[in-house]
Amino acid sequence: MGHPGRNDPCPCGSGRKYKRCCIAKEVATPGEAALPTTHALDHRLLIAILEAAARDHGPSLDAAQERLPLGAGEEGENCAGLQATWLGYHALVERRTPLDWFLAA
Repeated sequence: MGHPGRNDPCPCGSGRKYKRCCIAKEVATPGEAALPTTHALDHRLLIAILEAAARDHGPSLDAAQERLPLGAGEEGENCAGLQATWLGYHALVERRTPLDWFLAA
């Protein structure tokens, strides 16, 4: 079986879309051991921010994600890390960034 698409059901069985469930965990895990400590910590923080935003502001987060167009195929795959960073730190979700919502919780 191939890798699930972003809008496919998550293979973990949660019933959520892959992009709203396990994609952040899988994107962060493979190279994390080789990353410098500060970068690895930032990566884990970004995952926590995006998970909280998806849980608390899912539809608004999806709308913000749609405002960042990515190329199809390999080009889009290569931009996934940039998209996650933009969503977590810069996207406006209900007039605040996900980072702001995370820090206010």
